[in-house]
Amino acid sequence: MPDDFRIDPWGSSVLYDEDYERLIKEFGIQEVSFTDKEKMSTNRFFRRKIIFGHRDLDAIFKAIDNKKPWAVMSGIKPSGPFHLGTLTTALEIVEFQKMGAKAYYCIADIESYEDNGISYKDAEPDAVDNLADILALGLDPDPKKTYIWRQSEERIVKDVAFKVGRLVTQNMVNAIYGEKPFGLYLAALIQVGDIVLPQVLDGPQPTIVPVGIDQD
Repeated sequence: MPDDFRIDPWGSSVLYDEDYERLIKEFGIQEVSFTDKEKMSTNRFFRRKIIFGHRDLDAIFKAIDNKKPWAVMSGIKPSGPFHLGTLTTALEIVEFQKMGAKAYYCIADIESYEDNGISYKDAEPDAVDNLADILALGLDPDPKKTYIWRQSEERIVKDVAFKVGRLVTQNMVNAIYGEKPFGLYLAALIQVGDIVLPQVLDGPQPTIVPVGIDQD
């Protein structure tokens, strides 16, 4: 990994195999084991090593074994059509839903405004297209199986951001993200609300959040 290597949620250097190995160690990510792959044998992303690391996946296994509720949560920044990364995440959500998870899909229009300067109104056509794409990929829209929201319209995630904000300092976000426009820090706090939304709405449950390593 070169000395000028850079990775953050809003843009990263090109990653090579040795970079992933270093990030796994530095971020404390658990590598997917043979046992994990056996337990997820019906999931093609585990079989094909597209999912290569995790945090606390045992909580999901326990919920499945005990027939308890569990969720999958991720989303998309509505700034354009699907690309390989967002397509992969969408397919993972569909796959986990088929395994029994309730799917929570976020339209991250606050992030697209803060990161790309796209107004909520201008983000709407991309949001509609993105939703059409994930539905075409097989997401079951039954309200009992799926919850979809726009950050700008979901009061709960914004309330969580304010509550979590009491625990966050300027030095903390600078250490994690580097010096960025403050709106990007706020967008990150909104994402905390996105991640806990399944538990706020439907009670405590393990939630798997498929993301790229730059989001970890």
